[in-house]
Amino acid sequence: MEQRAVIKFNAKLGRSASETYILMKQVYGTLCLSKSNVFIWHKRFSDGRNTLEDDKHTGRPSSSKTPESIEKVREFVENNDGRDIKIIHYVIEGWPISKKDIDEDVKPYYDFRHRIYLWNELLCVGSAIVVPGTQRNYMLEFLHQSHQGISAIQGLARESLFWPGMSMDIAERVKNCEICQKYQKSREMLGSFPIPDYPWQTVSMDIFYIERKPHLLIVDRFSGYPEVYAL
Repeated sequence: MEQRAVIKFNAKLGRSASETYILMKQVYGTLCLSKSNVFIWHKRFSDGRNTLEDDKHTGRPSSSKTPESIEKVREFVENNDGRDIKIIHYVIEGWPISKKDIDEDVKPYYDFRHRIYLWNELLCVGSAIVVPGTQRNYMLEFLHQSHQGISAIQGLARESLFWPGMSMDIAERVKNCEICQKYQKSREMLGSFPIPDYPWQTVSMDIFYIERKPHLLIVDRFSGYPEVYAL
């Protein structure tokens, strides 16, 4: 019943069946209702149905109700601005021929549409993970904490992260940082990384979470090749 309530909620918000299925797949994973079931119930609720129960003789309802999944649904719905769901929808269903046919908040991604793909339920561009809008300030702060300067931070970010205008956002953050400006003339003292001579000579590592499960990201600084391991 819980998943049907989520479908009903998204239908009332005006989200399409495809957007609803993508959202639920991210939240429930392998426990998610099948795509056909999501579409069937989405149409029923869109047509005005209110009850979540099965019709007579239609069989037992599918359910995966746990306190954790309920909280996960609430958290995802509250924190997601809808843009990432739209992009995932376009990746799966295909992008419009004309840029003018997509929403304004998705237009910055249109020029990268041929490079965007889904990997382990993450949006990626090349070898970089697309950072959701709600996480960009956090990532800017994380990248900037070493105060290595614009070029060094931009190079570090491009190895594994992407969002439209990322380089400009980094430059703006560094220009507004008093510490960065103080040491601008002595940047070499801040210890930038040397360029590697061969693959896997030096690597960058970080830990991130997918569905609250920790994963280790390792990136070869020579080639930019990433590897991800579940912890």
